[in-house]
Amino acid sequence: MIARVLERSRGLAAIFGGVAWAVSLPLVATAAGDDPVGLGYDDYNRLLTLPLVLLLVALLGLRSLQRPRLSRWGRRGAALSLIGVGLMLAGNIVEFWLVLLAEDPVFAIASDRGVESFAGSDIGWPIFLIGALLLFVGGILFGAAAPGAMILPSWAAVVVALTAPLLIAAFIVWTTSVAATAVLASVLGVGWILLGGFLLAAFAPKTA
Repeated sequence: MIARVLERSRGLAAIFGGVAWAVSLPLVATAAGDDPVGLGYDDYNRLLTLPLVLLLVALLGLRSLQRPRLSRWGRRGAALSLIGVGLMLAGNIVEFWLVLLAEDPVFAIASDRGVESFAGSDIGWPIFLIGALLLFVGGILFGAAAPGAMILPSWAAVVVALTAPLLIAAFIVWTTSVAATAVLASVLGVGWILLGGFLLAAFAPKTA
């Protein structure tokens, strides 16, 4: 049952995830530059929850597709990638969604604002960073092993391997340059849209 759901959703998750990354990352950058400790920044970071969920689904689908032919290191890379995205998602939820449950008006990040910052930020942000690091390592291993599985083309493996480096680069520049963030987000988004289109075309679910 789970395998069938992944088979039907991996391509769509990759496509919609690519669109979500291309849109959400520049929006976060606009708030990070103008109001990095305000409500807008919190709201836009909540938008990142959707592409993280879609990335998790797409990676699960890719792992399910390739697992019988993946090398040992490829399987480890896939597992690290999934754990990494899961931690990034958990960190995002802890930092930017649980703050909505606070009784007093607080921001997730509120330094120099004269208001209390959300305590969950001290937990959520490290979890997110650990997840990004695991995705960085796991994505490279997973992507490097993909061509050997003889299922995905080399360019698709590159998309997987470059996901974390592009995300981390976007996180670094989004406080200083919306344009640079938009370029990185567009490259990431187009890569996953193309990968999703390939998955839908080459591995369409069997209806019979």
